[in-house]
Amino acid sequence: MKTALKAVVLVLCLVLSMLLVYEIHGRPAVGIDDANIFFSYSENFAAGKGMVYANNPERVEGFTSLLWMLMCAMFFKLGAGETAVLCLSVLLLSLTHILTAAAIGGRARAAACRPLPFQAAYLVMIALSAPYMTWMTITLMDTCLWGLIITVLAIFVLMPANSILSQPVAGLAVLLSVFVRPESMLVTPVVLLLIWHQRSGKGLLADAANAKKLLAAFFVTLAVLTGFRLAYFGYPLPNTWYAKVSPSFVYNILNGLEYLFEFVTSGIIVGAGLALLLAYLFYTRFKQQQSGDESDDKNLRPAYLHFAVFVLLLCILPVLTGGDHFALSRFYQPLYPLLCLALTLFFIEIRSFGTGLFARVCRHGAILLVVLAAFDYALFAWGNGGGFSQWRWESPLANEFRIAEKGIELGNRLNRLFEDIQPTPDVAVIPAGGIARSYKGTITDLLGLNHTRIAHYRGSRIGKKNHASFERELFFEMMPDILIGVPPGSDKGSQFTNDTLKGLLLDEKFVMSYSYGELARTDNAELSVRSFFRNDFVESLKDKTTVKFVQTMIYNGNAYVEKLSDMR
Repeated sequence: MKTALKAVVLVLCLVLSMLLVYEIHGRPAVGIDDANIFFSYSENFAAGKGMVYANNPERVEGFTSLLWMLMCAMFFKLGAGETAVLCLSVLLLSLTHILTAAAIGGRARAAACRPLPFQAAYLVMIALSAPYMTWMTITLMDTCLWGLIITVLAIFVLMPANSILSQPVAGLAVLLSVFVRPESMLVTPVVLLLIWHQRSGKGLLADAANAKKLLAAFFVTLAVLTGFRLAYFGYPLPNTWYAKVSPSFVYNILNGLEYLFEFVTSGIIVGAGLALLLAYLFYTRFKQQQSGDESDDKNLRPAYLHFAVFVLLLCILPVLTGGDHFALSRFYQPLYPLLCLALTLFFIEIRSFGTGLFARVCRHGAILLVVLAAFDYALFAWGNGGGFSQWRWESPLANEFRIAEKGIELGNRLNRLFEDIQPTPDVAVIPAGGIARSYKGTITDLLGLNHTRIAHYRGSRIGKKNHASFERELFFEMMPDILIGVPPGSDKGSQFTNDTLKGLLLDEKFVMSYSYGELARTDNAELSVRSFFRNDFVESLKDKTTVKFVQTMIYNGNAYVEKLSDMR
């Protein structure tokens, strides 16, 4: 009964924390734009169209988590939509922390101390981390699913075989990891090798043998999935890998190290967790060696050194792939609970060590963690526009939510604009999520995430992070009817399209082939779209009485300027 009550309180705290970040981020109606890419595939799969993006005929794996896409498809098939996806996110989040809290409780009891203060401190660190709670819930991304998987794997590494996690639960996490993230191809085998090494060293030969069996099962499952990808999509890895990761190892490392530095310096909890991880792990190992303890419970002690190796691996992986462009360290948020776990276990293990002030601090380690978490939250809020007179702070991800909402609205507007024009024009976009949910025509994702020809086209993929796969030469081979964007101007926002497209809008061939202006319905002038339209496409509309195009800006050789006369 006491355990059930703890679980209920934990879930309620997580829900309240989720509602807080939901309010601060402006109560977004849908997830971020990338989540809507998932939903586009999920809706198509649920409708029996296969794994295709938007209304395009091409099979392409433009999503990074096959399992998350399938889970979302199940909800869309049932007509549940985004609300159900959010509920699923909270459920997975709750499972993650119920398991971790149970692991903390088990270790606290083994160390002869009360588990509740440490479990409560851990929960406070989680609930007061706005970046973590944001990425795990309201973004509606697959981070919550990956977070659950690596937490299960981490506890499996950390704790002995007869601890909180049973072999079937750990085995299920191992096999499902193949379908959750591409990183599992490295992460999961390393986990199993760590388990095999640790269990063999302690004489737990049955557990070591089970790790070998799971490793074999993992590679069989991976081989089956790779075979499916080759047969269905034509490529062994998700399309996002080819579109995002540069072939330049040095470029990836430099960007990845910058990404890691941003995460490490993002808060006291993160920095302290990483700094103390190896320190207390090696201290515990040294203490055990010095004591020569041969008690019967030595096999029940956590495998701290192996846990440290696992966490460090999770830190290194985003560095190798060049990091990410989203704010709030998306790729690192799933391992944030492991850093909180490391800090919590540190105070459990060291609370009886030493004398004087240090000993008193250690005995009240749970209180110290709560204070650090509150201080972290205050610093984060202050750094994002919050003040002592208000609890709100500015959302670093607000634009990502607005992009998705605007994309859905744009797709609906294009549908009404071209409702009596066939064939429906091909629209080229940079933000490719929201519009894919609504537009009924074909969409060219200029970043290549949902377009294999762009993703696999030759190029350095050096430029804006995760936005560097575009190449002008290929664009002129495709020549889409409409390119959604604005001419480069004096402000940074207007430069985004041209910078992302590597100077395309100022290219002489583009200027000769496309015109920027407004296409509107003749029976409803307010129903219009301002963007770049291919001249041949505009010419084909001249005999249409339902729409009219007016060129509003021209390129004078140096910049785009307002066109005041000679409208057409």
